[in-house]
Amino acid sequence: MPNDTGNDSTTGLLGDVIFGITRLVKGELNLARAEAQRSLQDAAFALAKLALAAVFGIVALNLLAAAAVAALVAAGLSVIWASLIVGLGLLVAAFVIIRATLPLLAAANLAPKRSFANLRQDAEILKSMVTPHVRSDLRP
Repeated sequence: MPNDTGNDSTTGLLGDVIFGITRLVKGELNLARAEAQRSLQDAAFALAKLALAAVFGIVALNLLAAAAVAALVAAGLSVIWASLIVGLGLLVAAFVIIRATLPLLAAANLAPKRSFANLRQDAEILKSMVTPHVRSDLRP
């Protein structure tokens, strides 16, 4: 009576390994998808807050600009020069704020870094498992 248990158990173990690898890759992909969704939600929330802040800021800046122009006119400048000075100052401030905020929305900050790192690590582990190891006692 032939003994097929060794062959069957090897096939079963290989099937278990393939199933485990498949499950691992699916899990990592699900993690990457969830992380990407979370990043997009965070970016959308940040954009909504920026829009609300912009509305409040515009109203406040209108009032402050009018007060600054009035103060400069009271100090002896003409309305045109006072308006130009205040307008340029606000333009410079807006430019500085935009330059500081845009990098926060860069694609590199939104990428699922942990998932990519996990996938890379899993690939290295699988590669080391699949790559045949040369035994020193079998070398010529």
